[in-house]
Amino acid sequence: MEGRDEEAAVECYAGHRYPERPLAFDWAGVKRRVCEVEQEWREPGLRIFVVRDEAGERFRLSYSETASRWRARPLHPRDSDGYSGLGS
Repeated sequence: MEGRDEEAAVECYAGHRYPERPLAFDWAGVKRRVCEVEQEWREPGLRIFVVRDEAGERFRLSYSETASRWRARPLHPRDSDGYSGLGS
């Protein structure tokens, strides 16, 4: 199931900063609710989240602060963290 990053529409909670926490995203024409944020971190110009949707599928959501765009990538269920097999 692991694939390439694709542009995605993401709804998120924004308290004192944007994005603070993703709530839902569109993938393959389906709106998916984020049930759990497993990990989050920053890289230069990026905020990255590893999330699990209501079906138990894992995705890497990344927000480019410079381009103001979201990208999504499905993760293989056995990947232990968001860094596994994820080249930019």
